[in-house]
Amino acid sequence: MRKVLYRKKNSTKNRRKMMSIFETSDEQDCRTSVRKHFVYLVTQEPKMENTINPPRIDIAKYVNTQTNEERFHFRVKGYFYLAKEQHLFKVRFCHSLHISIAWKKKIFSPQKSATLT
Repeated sequence: MRKVLYRKKNSTKNRRKMMSIFETSDEQDCRTSVRKHFVYLVTQEPKMENTINPPRIDIAKYVNTQTNEERFHFRVKGYFYLAKEQHLFKVRFCHSLHISIAWKKKIFSPQKSATLT
């Protein structure tokens, strides 16, 4: 069985936009939970910075052999500039992906994952 929940929030006052997707599936070999988050914050800037920093990328993977669980976390944070109608805007973003797999048997990362089929 597979369930998907989609949420979207906008705040024009704070110039913020958030989107979330939650997906859970219960299959024969495992129970999988996937969360995706996208957050954007827009501010008006008088001028562009001289040096633009590259996005920050964080990746982590956890394996618990006692409870037969695997978790994977991926996050990208950064910003970019956008010009519209002679105004300059700075868009800060944060994208994150969280995957949790609870194996029903003692099989970790089989050759062909059940979540890809």
